[in-house]
Amino acid sequence: MFAEHSASLDRADVRVKTEQHIKHEPSSPMQLKHATLSGNREDTEGSGSEHEDELDEESEDNVEEENEDDDENREEFGDRIKVILSSFDQPYDPSLEPSPRLPAYHPSFAKVEAYCSEIVEGAVNLLKTSEYQDAETAQLAKHILEYQNIKYPHPRRIGLLGDSGVGKSALINSLLDTPDLALEGSSGSACTCVVTEFQQAWPTQTAPFAAEIIFFEPRTRESILRDHLQDYYHHHFETKEGFDKATLEEREHRASTALEAFRALFTNRKEFASDEAATEFLCNATCADDKSITEKLFAWTKELISHYGAEDGLAYRTADTAEELGGCIESFVRTSITDDDEHPTPSAWPIVRAVRIGLRSNLLKRGLVIADLPGLSDVNKTRTRLTERYIRQCDFVFLVAPISRVQTDIMVQRRLVDGFRAYGSRKALICTYIDLNLQKAKPRDLLASSEDAEEYKRLSLSYLTVNKEFSRVTTSLKKLKGMARKDAAKQIKKLSLKKKALIALQLEALVKMRNKKVVNAMRKKYREITSDPHPLPISCVSNFHYSQQKAGYFEDAIPLSLKVTGIPPLRLSALRLPATSKLNVLRQHCEAKPREASEGQVAKYVEEIKSHLTRCLLDPINGAKEKWVHSGNKLAETWLTWHYSTFGAWCRHDGSYSTKCSQRVSWNAELLAPVAKDLEGPWRAFDSALKESGEKCLNALAASLDNIREELKDIPGVVAISIEPFMSSLTSKKILLRKCMEDTSAELGKLSRRVGHTLDATADGSDSYLKQAMNPLYKRLTSKTGAGSGIARRTLLEDAILRGEPFSKIYPGVKDAIEGGLDRKQPEIVERIQRVFDMVLKDFDRMFVVEEIPDPKAATLRLQVQAFVTKAKAKIAGPMTTELARAMAKSSPHDQFV
Repeated sequence: MFAEHSASLDRADVRVKTEQHIKHEPSSPMQLKHATLSGNREDTEGSGSEHEDELDEESEDNVEEENEDDDENREEFGDRIKVILSSFDQPYDPSLEPSPRLPAYHPSFAKVEAYCSEIVEGAVNLLKTSEYQDAETAQLAKHILEYQNIKYPHPRRIGLLGDSGVGKSALINSLLDTPDLALEGSSGSACTCVVTEFQQAWPTQTAPFAAEIIFFEPRTRESILRDHLQDYYHHHFETKEGFDKATLEEREHRASTALEAFRALFTNRKEFASDEAATEFLCNATCADDKSITEKLFAWTKELISHYGAEDGLAYRTADTAEELGGCIESFVRTSITDDDEHPTPSAWPIVRAVRIGLRSNLLKRGLVIADLPGLSDVNKTRTRLTERYIRQCDFVFLVAPISRVQTDIMVQRRLVDGFRAYGSRKALICTYIDLNLQKAKPRDLLASSEDAEEYKRLSLSYLTVNKEFSRVTTSLKKLKGMARKDAAKQIKKLSLKKKALIALQLEALVKMRNKKVVNAMRKKYREITSDPHPLPISCVSNFHYSQQKAGYFEDAIPLSLKVTGIPPLRLSALRLPATSKLNVLRQHCEAKPREASEGQVAKYVEEIKSHLTRCLLDPINGAKEKWVHSGNKLAETWLTWHYSTFGAWCRHDGSYSTKCSQRVSWNAELLAPVAKDLEGPWRAFDSALKESGEKCLNALAASLDNIREELKDIPGVVAISIEPFMSSLTSKKILLRKCMEDTSAELGKLSRRVGHTLDATADGSDSYLKQAMNPLYKRLTSKTGAGSGIARRTLLEDAILRGEPFSKIYPGVKDAIEGGLDRKQPEIVERIQRVFDMVLKDFDRMFVVEEIPDPKAATLRLQVQAFVTKAKAKIAGPMTTELARAMAKSSPHDQFV
């Protein structure tokens, strides 16, 4: 992975860290986190410490003599050791990292942007300073100003998805090079309880850091409070008879979550000052839906929001440092910890929808937004639903998991399958903590290649050789005096540093071996569980080691090399995501500005897409339903053999549950598996038909412009009018129409993917069509209680599947979603296209404008405009075209995550 950029990263590693002409032996892709072998580290730190005090009065610069440098370079691994030892206390500067070899990052790209601004500024200045002014010149100046700022696409959004404590927040801090920005916590703790976006600073933002806190609307807040009260009541006040141990444990967990949320929100009130006080207050509930308690809790949240100055649902905070901002927003994203027992501070995260953080970042300003998402395995279903909803809006997804668990974690594999269905190739697996749990690892345990195993063996032998020499010199030191003793002490210092460097290289070798093993295994597993023809992008990172490199390390804590930490290569790949769309917009901006047309043609276009929907998707759905019912019956036969209590537990948990003895099984996911598989081909056919219809509509619209050209030629007397400028303008209008249809096709493609995700989403927090159909069924199953309830539930489930009830929402859901989306988009498409044809009419009318009284000032302006246009055209045809070609010539072609 990242092979394309490895050479440039190697050069950056040497240039930035040593700024000397040192031959740097290339290290393998992706490196970060700092970890030293605990046993070897203790040995290293303890050895020779009694003699190192003698070196304090010596200059560090004199530790190595020139002739010793030559000897060291002849040693194996000498160059790599020298790089490490010469990099002490040299903080890494990410601004020196190379940009992707893409047009959007080529220096010529910025030159073309500057040329565009120059042309617009010159045209506006010409019109505004002219002595001749009328309504038309004012309108023209206003129209030209629309070109002032190039309207690039919205930033590409990257969502970080994974369980709590896997290192998502630390990864964001590393990518953005801003420690303490995303709040981190201890391993396994929920550091992020709400969706937290990181974006480039707002145009009006003056502070270095700012945050916008978005609260839930009142109805949702009330629903959240009601759900928590129900969870607490069900566990503490309802009978526990008839429930298995696992179900009771989950109910206890939900009640604990409810208490955590209540105490976070209302800890400053006497009713929730302690767990005991909270229990006493909640014991007043007469039922799970006690209205009086819910209303009181809701009134308190209104007071809390008013306290934050967020009556309109928004609160704002600014700060001069990331650490200061973290303190400002902590109570909005997680339960804040305070030592002030007398004046405890409430934490509002249970009623916060999202937090947006603005900062000035070299990564974000390139057109990216990064989002830290709550874990999908969180017992708090409000948070998991938010994550599910938000993740659908992302352009790319990072699935984050610790490298030690990624091969065995069933949830990682499940999310890879869901990710392939929802995002295709727009995802990557990020393995964190790559430096941990390697103390006792051996190359054979990591399935190392013969070359890697041989290198590790040579590193170990080099360490033994250096350590042997270190022991010999240390022993001889007692017998030496004067300069001889000082020379020996310097040699001890040098050997001690070499030992530490070799230990670091040994760790790095093990890290790279495990990285290769995991990458190969996960790509193989990915091919087995999906039909994706492309390899799974995988990045292995160490946030801790990168932070050590960023801060500047010392001899007692030598981190992994920059590339092995994985952060610079990952950042480089992230920068590729917005590049191609920015290039397309700039090219079109240099030619024309997008608009749209022809109501009849758009209506025909929309109807054709609806026809494709029926042919490509709806008919196959109807045709496959009987097959899905048969598959569902086979699954039900297995479920019906389960013990009554086990079967009941799955019914109560909406078909998705696990016990200590068995991993999680989801009825919804198993019912949906053949649906997703059978509709992969039809969905691809529909997406292909979408593109064909867009091209067909574009050709029809372009033909209507050609018809205008031909009809004008046939009008008697038209030759007496100078129509050549108008004829030339028709060509530019075709460019505008193409941009309009490209935008439309992209929007409809997003609609198709969104509906596809709703069709086959299997996550517990999702709202797929199958789940919409199954939820009422689960409620009916759960309502069966008392004697004979086990048989009644089984019969009810069997009958429902035979009737095809689980699949009943798929056909109408897909039909309504896509047709409804088309109907909503149709007026927008018509308005865009019609604006192009309005421009054609305006150009046509200008041919017949007659000035009854010639105005010398107008004539002067006309000549000035003609001269300006001639120069502008020359600039576009000359330097702008040259710079664009230059940017595209020296670049790699693909806009994708490497």
